[in-house]
Amino acid sequence: MRFHAAFTVSIIEGDYEEADYYYSCLLTWCPTQLGHNPAFMLAAVDVRLLTSSLPKERLLEYFDKLAREGIAKIPSSPYPYLLAAGLASQRDPGCELCRNYLSQAIAAANRDILIYRHAGEIQLAAGMYRESARYFSLLRNIAIIHRDSEAIASATLALARLYAQIEAAPTLADSKAIKYIDAFLENCEDDTERIKVSILKANEYARYHKYNRAAEVLYEAYGNTALENKKMAMEMLVHPLTTTLLSNGDPDSAEKIVDTALSMGIAYLEVERASIAYHRQQPDQASAFLKQAVANHGGAVAQMLKIALAFKQFGNLTMAVALLEQIAKSPVKFGSAYSEANAANAAIAHLYSATFLHELAVNDTAFFPFEPCSFGLRSASSELADCYCRLQRYEDAAAEWRKAVRRHPHNPVYQVHLANALCLAKRDREAAQLYRQAEKRLLSLVEEAPSCPVFHCALGDIYHHDGDEILAAFHYKMVICEPYQEHTSKVLHTIKIDADKMEELVNRRVLEQADDSDARSSLAMKLAVHGFAAQAERERPGNLEAKTQTP
Repeated sequence: MRFHAAFTVSIIEGDYEEADYYYSCLLTWCPTQLGHNPAFMLAAVDVRLLTSSLPKERLLEYFDKLAREGIAKIPSSPYPYLLAAGLASQRDPGCELCRNYLSQAIAAANRDILIYRHAGEIQLAAGMYRESARYFSLLRNIAIIHRDSEAIASATLALARLYAQIEAAPTLADSKAIKYIDAFLENCEDDTERIKVSILKANEYARYHKYNRAAEVLYEAYGNTALENKKMAMEMLVHPLTTTLLSNGDPDSAEKIVDTALSMGIAYLEVERASIAYHRQQPDQASAFLKQAVANHGGAVAQMLKIALAFKQFGNLTMAVALLEQIAKSPVKFGSAYSEANAANAAIAHLYSATFLHELAVNDTAFFPFEPCSFGLRSASSELADCYCRLQRYEDAAAEWRKAVRRHPHNPVYQVHLANALCLAKRDREAAQLYRQAEKRLLSLVEEAPSCPVFHCALGDIYHHDGDEILAAFHYKMVICEPYQEHTSKVLHTIKIDADKMEELVNRRVLEQADDSDARSSLAMKLAVHGFAAQAERERPGNLEAKTQTP
């Protein structure tokens, strides 16, 4: 594995000749791994490299060479095909070439369950949710047949996270995320994993404003933790539990949780105390706690992000911007509150760009209860850009979104946010080009994930800018969960459409598209929004889960 590490570092440093040397060492000294070389594993599956801010074209060119050589020299191995599929998905998300390579990888895998997992992860990174769910379901079915409990747990958790990202079920009873989370928790014995997944489950309840149930889930996770792991559990749970209790209007219980954490020797609790004070309408005390937090954070990125977002929540955008700008320029450090959870990341910090590690930290479920994070919607750049917009610094906001688009060129959500900032900066022509680029990809993603609020919100912004208020209102009305509902409600308030006229126009669109098989899913959503549940079910081509079932 030392050769593997040296190979990775060489790629990070851009020394591809040295990478070739260490790669040949891997093949020479690890002959038993010729067909399952860790280099292929790294490149095919680890999207941290393919989505990092490394020089993208040179990186893809190098891995492309490895894929071609691998397919030529070891055609019986699935890994070169996985590498080729990962590259194809990065160049053109959702492309047929990616599917073909994955099919070849599966054919060569001889029902190796590890390959199904990697295939699912590649599809998930490309936004090919139906395919991803299909591979994870296949993995789960094969693991059940083989009675492989570890693989069953891995596949169940992958499905839980997939649906937590892309679905906004009408009711909790319809939530596939909850279904797979419960299936995972039934057999999970590892305290850290149980807590992380419990936070994910509480997140799902809170999205439907079931804060009592969310708090119960978090309390239960703490209660089921072994005595020797209680402090670790409280470190992970104190922020989501405090947030949940405050959302439920219970600052006294939130304060008891913080006091308990303090008595256990847990540091960095100023943000939680500030939130409690703010909830009690004590702004001076909240401000004092946050100032204390700024003095104590020690440059730890995770803590800095919490403080910055607390300032943003309490309306102090100047301090939020100052901290977020500091994060963008500072070296990466992880605070003690999450030291165990991020130990692996800290150990390999020199391998990855600071920007990526910031995004990894900012999207931690523990920091952002109640939100889906499809397509990495929350990042240091996105938070800074949002603050700039609120301060009417639209050019600065556009610059931050442009950085995010450069790092993730196939992310249409980032493109829409950049276009929105450009519109506010009175650069409509450039914004219109970005809207058109994003629209096609978003429509494809909505077919893959018909209820994902992130995609509907972005499409609503596009059509609102176009002046097509019918389509804008349709997509905004599909957003049924926070925090996107706040944004869509504000825009819907400005859209002046007579209800009868809207129903007439939507019905006309239904008739116009009735014979278009590609529009069936969109038709079903339109009918459902306007109260025609039976007709919607008739038009619906089948939900995601039904399409991923295996014989």
